[in-house]
Amino acid sequence: MQKTNNDSLPITMDALLSALSGAMIDENKIQILLFDRIGSTNTAAKEIADKGIPTLVIANGQTGGRGRLGRSFSCPDGAGVYMSLLCYPKIAATEASRLTCLTAVAAARAVDKISGIRPYIKWVNDLYIGDKKLAGILTEGSADHNGNLSYAVIGIGINVHDADLGEYSAIATNIEREGGRPTMRVDLIAEILKELFPMLEAEDTTAYFEEYIERAKPIIGRSVIVKRADESYPAKITGIEKDGRLSVVTEDGEEISLATGEISLSFQK
Repeated sequence: MQKTNNDSLPITMDALLSALSGAMIDENKIQILLFDRIGSTNTAAKEIADKGIPTLVIANGQTGGRGRLGRSFSCPDGAGVYMSLLCYPKIAATEASRLTCLTAVAAARAVDKISGIRPYIKWVNDLYIGDKKLAGILTEGSADHNGNLSYAVIGIGINVHDADLGEYSAIATNIEREGGRPTMRVDLIAEILKELFPMLEAEDTTAYFEEYIERAKPIIGRSVIVKRADESYPAKITGIEKDGRLSVVTEDGEEISLATGEISLSFQK
C-alpha cells in the first residue's frame, strides 16, 4: 500500500485545524504547537507546563523520542503520529497511571476507526498487532505539595507508514504494513483527541477500564519478564484488575498486583 495524499509531507496547521474542526474539537480551548522536527514532544510540553495552558504539541519527526525506563529513540519524519497533550487533571499523583490506561483505549479506538486495524493493549502503555509494537504511550507529570498532579503530559507515538526504525525495526510494525486503510495522520490525531477528551473529563471511568481489560485479554496467561526500577523477574499474567493494575504470579507462586512497571512478552510458540 502506498502513502496517499502526500501524507509523508510535513503536517500543516491548516490541515490539522481542519481535521480538529471536523472532529468537533474546539481549537480555541487548547493551544497548538506544531513543529517540523523536534527533540521530544513530551519535553517541549513539560517546558511550558508552568504556564497553565492546555497544549497539544505535534511534530512531523523527533530526534530524541522518549519511552519508558529512560529509553530514547529517533522517529522518522512523516512516518507516524508524534504528539503530546499537556493537561491539568485534578487527580492524585498516585493515580497518574490511570491516564495511561485511558489514553491506550482512546488510541486503540482511533486506530480502529481510522485505519480498520484492531490492536490489542500490552500492559500498560503499548498497542500491539501480533508480536509487533504499533504504538506507545508515555505519561509524565509533577506533584504539588498536596500530592496531586500539578500537570500531566501524555505522549503518544503511533507508527503509520513504513520507515526505517533502526534497531527497533525488528520489533515494530505500522498501519501501512498491516494493511490498514490509507491513513492521514491529522485524521488519526483528531480522532484520538475526540476519544480521549471525554475520558479525561468523566467522573465515572468504569466503562473505559472495562474496555481496557477487554482489549488487553490477549496478554492474559502469557509468560513475561516483569521489569521495575530496581528489579526484574519472570512471572505469568493472571489478569487485569478493574483499576488497570496487572496481576501476576511469580515462579515461586507469589501473587503480585502491579500498578507500575513494564513487562516483556515472550512470543515463543
